Amino acid sequence: MSLKSFIKSILDSTELILLIAIILPLIFIIDVNPIKFSIEIILGIVMFLSIRPFFEQKSDTNAVRKDTKGVVISLLLNYVLLSGAYLLFALIFFPVSSDYFIGYILLAIISPAVSIVPLCYLTKCDIRVADKALVIGFFLALIIIPASLYFVFGNNINFMLLARALFIIILIPLFLAYLTRNAHSKIFSYTKMLTNILIGLIVFIVVSLNRSTLININDINIVHIFVINVTVIFVLGLTVYFFSRRFVPEMDAIDYSLYATQKNEATGLAIALVMFTSNTAIPLIVALVVQFLYFIVFERFVISKTIY
Repeated sequence: MSLKSFIKSILDSTELILLIAIILPLIFIIDVNPIKFSIEIILGIVMFLSIRPFFEQKSDTNAVRKDTKGVVISLLLNYVLLSGAYLLFALIFFPVSSDYFIGYILLAIISPAVSIVPLCYLTKCDIRVADKALVIGFFLALIIIPASLYFVFGNNINFMLLARALFIIILIPLFLAYLTRNAHSKIFSYTKMLTNILIGLIVFIVVSLNRSTLININDINIVHIFVINVTVIFVLGLTVYFFSRRFVPEMDAIDYSLYATQKNEATGLAIALVMFTSNTAIPLIVALVVQFLYFIVFERFVISKTIY
């Protein structure tokens, strides 16, 4: 294998990039404060690259009608079931004024993860439903995020900062993705590699900022966060999958399991760093890691059918 091929194989591996992004800042002390506010722009680029393939699809009125039920169920699982479970468990373990509880509020109100689409391809779920629900989820986030933050924090929130973040993270990427839907630049053939690098950079920055907290094994709050996230993601994901497959085709059950577990933590991380403290990002970091671990387990038994 040539050096070029070796490097490409590394950069194409989401698992390896995330592992490096998590472990490296835990081992070495790295000052990322000068670049932490670049997360908004980095995430905006990730959104653009991830959502652009959706606009390349040809619209089909009959398909839209057929997929409506699946889209609605997917969004309810993500915004109601998953979000509600996070908030319920957070209320049990943390006071509502704590940074960690605020982190769970952000985790609850953010959109479904952009990673659902590539995960859907890998597990052969209904990609049309996954795509549509993801785009609608982004537009819903433009309403849910500011409305929820106003309801919880009132005028204590700097809505100019929030508006800027939502424009950079969601609106501008959606507009550019639509504008370039028919473009054929060679750069789009490296979408997965670029997305991996940029998401890895986001995780690297946030883990670096929270290094001292994350390596503090005596902090019971970190243990609670891991317990909450593992319980919510694994229990909901597997329960939704096994229950759904009794009533809907396998590809729909897989889609529902993904929407019941996958949140777009990168959006929450950007909002946490711009508008709150670095501690509010910790529940989101842990959720990102745990939902990635869930997918590895889920993919293994779904593909191999070793669990029934």
